[in-house]
Formats: sequence, C-alpha cells, structure tokens
Amino acid sequence: MGLNRGCPAKEKLIDRTLFARDGGEIGVITDVIADPSTLEPEWVAVRTGRLRREHLVPIAAVEHHGETLVVPFERDDVKQAPSMKTHIAPTGSERISLYQHFGISPGGDPQHN
Repeated sequence: MGLNRGCPAKEKLIDRTLFARDGGEIGVITDVIADPSTLEPEWVAVRTGRLRREHLVPIAAVEHHGETLVVPFERDDVKQAPSMKTHIAPTGSERISLYQHFGISPGGDPQHN
C-alpha cells in the first residue's frame, strides 16, 4: 500500500530521493500534487536527471522501506512517463494516461510485480 492515505507531510517528501524496485535511484521528489477534487495527495513530481525533466508518479505506489522511498517500477518506467512542465494536477485525460502508463487503476494499487 502506498502513501495516499495518512501521507507524511508534503515537506517530509520534498527533496527526498525516490528509488526503483531494483534499488536504483530514480530521482528527487520536487513536489506533492493533490487531486483537485479531494485535496488528497495524488502525485509526486520527480526530477529524473540533469536535464531537469520532471515526471509525475502516483503517490499510491510510493512505499516506505525504512527511511527509503521506493516504487514498484524501474527508472525507465518513470522516465518514459509524460514529463510535466508545471506543478499542477493533470487534466482528466492526462490522469488516465498516467495511471495506465504505471499499470494502476485510479485510486488503486500498482499491478507491477
């Protein structure tokens, strides 16, 4: 289960490193984006490299492993997700596309093994 319920404060996630399921570093969390209809945290924005590109990752997929934040994806899965230009919630069609990219139903758990 991810961080969507009882999520740590936004400030406790920002500037933390996000890791892939294989232990490789994906990038640094730069923001937490809320669902505009519920105001619950729904996404983390992750800067994946030197080019400063950022990608949204469903917060439901982020898990604490001790002090480490891990997602059940590979680094390339995140880098291949659509990049974001502004720190706002995705539109309805963008949201569906992102959830499909990560193999998650909206509000659900990741399907990756």
